[in-house]
Amino acid sequence: MILALTPCLGAALLLVGARHAGRTAAPAAARAVAVAAATAATVVAAVGWPLALLDPLGRAGPVTVLAAPGGPGPAWALTAAVGTLLATALAPVATHPPPVQRRILLLAATAAAGTATDQPGLAVALWAAGAGLLWSWLDTPPGAAGRRRLFGLYHGLSVAAVALGALVTAVGAPRAGAVLLAAGVLVRVGAPPAHAWLPVCVGRTPPGLLVAFLTTVPVGLSLLARAPVPAGAAAAVGACGALGAGLLAVVQRSVWRCLAYLLAAQAALEVAAWGTAGAAGVALGWGATMLGGAGLLMTTAALEARRGPLHLGTPLGNLARTPRLAWAFLVCGLAGAGFPALAGFVGAELAVHAGTAVSPWWTLPLAGAVSLAGVTVLRAYTSLFTGRRDHPGHPDLTRRETYALGVALAAVVCGGLAPGGVAADAPAPPPAGRHG
Repeated sequence: MILALTPCLGAALLLVGARHAGRTAAPAAARAVAVAAATAATVVAAVGWPLALLDPLGRAGPVTVLAAPGGPGPAWALTAAVGTLLATALAPVATHPPPVQRRILLLAATAAAGTATDQPGLAVALWAAGAGLLWSWLDTPPGAAGRRRLFGLYHGLSVAAVALGALVTAVGAPRAGAVLLAAGVLVRVGAPPAHAWLPVCVGRTPPGLLVAFLTTVPVGLSLLARAPVPAGAAAAVGACGALGAGLLAVVQRSVWRCLAYLLAAQAALEVAAWGTAGAAGVALGWGATMLGGAGLLMTTAALEARRGPLHLGTPLGNLARTPRLAWAFLVCGLAGAGFPALAGFVGAELAVHAGTAVSPWWTLPLAGAVSLAGVTVLRAYTSLFTGRRDHPGHPDLTRRETYALGVALAAVVCGGLAPGGVAADAPAPPPAGRHG
């Protein structure tokens, strides 16, 4: 059994922050507490990265005690912490009262704890806890019963598939276990054909809560990294899903539905690489997708809090009045879409390479999906920020928002410029064959 101390410390700090944020009456004060807890968790995760290379604690009896997790664990821990920082710092107080801030930190704590050990049983329990935390909140807003039922159906099946996949893998059937694990994680990331819950929740659930929920994905990816995912099936599902969701994203008039389908398309691109990218490639690809998507969701939430309901029918806003908010939206979008020199470029390249490795024909839909993602981001940017020059404009980013976005953008730039240093690859699972 492996026990890593820095993720445990990060989870403890987030739990303490959740306790205090939930007890704070003023929404702005609760947000300040949540930002402080997320900052502390980010610092701990960043410090754990070099400690993972040094391993100063070594072994202690039957339990291997580490200062930080090995393999892609440090990358997953830091990505989740930065995503939590975005979810708290850019959260409008009108839609993120203290109970929501508390739940964001609880979700982040499950994500941090998931990188602390290699025990499948604990990972399955944390996977279920993450789904339960969001599912139980969906009953709170009036008229959310349908959303709650749909979410419960999809993520109940996800938890069951991951639990059964971990069990089947443990008893000696890794191929069958890999299929079950992949199906369960496919639902959590919102990739087609298991994406129906995502457009229903995006825009109707506090964006910070959704971002925190997505930070729990590495808990399932840590199980999937040890399983032989069929490369052919992963490439086929990823290519078809990415192209289909990309086509839906580019024609939406609702900004939230556009972002929902864009997230589904980008998740499908990462699915395509599951069979060939290795643990480090999956860590980098999902990290870029999650941080890019988190940045898009939270900058859109910040813009909507300033401007009111948004749509993509005609150009709105005044770029001269909100340059930092506009550039943050654009860079986060391009990071997820695979723009060169950003972390998402490596993920997009791995997806296209995965299609080529299985069959050259899969390259066409994958490359098309990457192109559609870029077009969708530019269309949304143009519609939201390049309106009339005489538009009165809106307040630009605050210091708190600038700080959180600066940390996130630094992470995606560093991941794009030096992808080889993001994660030491874990031992590869047994090959599943060229065509799965």
